[in-house]
Amino acid sequence: MSEGQYALVLSSGMAICAFGALLNLLFLKRRGNSAFILSAAFLVMGAILWMIKTHASQTLVTLAGILLAGLLIADIAIRARKQETPQ
Repeated sequence: MSEGQYALVLSSGMAICAFGALLNLLFLKRRGNSAFILSAAFLVMGAILWMIKTHASQTLVTLAGILLAGLLIADIAIRARKQETPQ
């Protein structure tokens, strides 16, 4: 894969992440706080792709990955708690 193709794949991934974040915010009323958390996770994933594209330090990419994992775990916890309580 050439450098141009690699940059295109990363840019496409960033655009998909931005679209996912926007889509989650559009469903804010139906999903509640989970929409904010998942939108933040999409934005962090886009930021990770951008950091990889710009050759940021490995420490920053790792910290962003840890933040992404925390957001995804929080989203799972909120969804599990939502399913437990009857509406």
